[in-house]
Amino acid sequence: MAAAPKAPDRATVIVVVGAAGETEFGDEFAKDAARWATAGATTGANLLTLGLATADTTTDREKLQAALAAEPKEGVGELWLVLIGHGTFDGKEAKFNLRGPDLAASDLAEWLKPFRRPLALIDTASASAPFLVKLTGP
Repeated sequence: MAAAPKAPDRATVIVVVGAAGETEFGDEFAKDAARWATAGATTGANLLTLGLATADTTTDREKLQAALAAEPKEGVGELWLVLIGHGTFDGKEAKFNLRGPDLAASDLAEWLKPFRRPLALIDTASASAPFLVKLTGP
């Protein structure tokens, strides 16, 4: 789904749909993403959904990094980052499973450091608790 034109004081919702693994999970992930799209449209938020379109040469991880880089770092409009999918934790690093390279919690923490606006992360993946250690902030 394409991003709506950005309004600086409106919330932005970035929904990231991870690798499904099995068809049944992919169907559920797509339904969850559609619910977030409806909620975003209802509230007038800027909405970007990643991970549902046909894969191309740019990985979903790169698309997320670019989307976060393009977002205003300051302001009153909230940034909501919603991760829908599976995750892993090897005892050291939590990861969110994407098509292509996975998203490590430490990488996401680095990408979010410049933000000085209200930010919420909703991680629905398994192994999401270790993300808290890396991403907790004021």
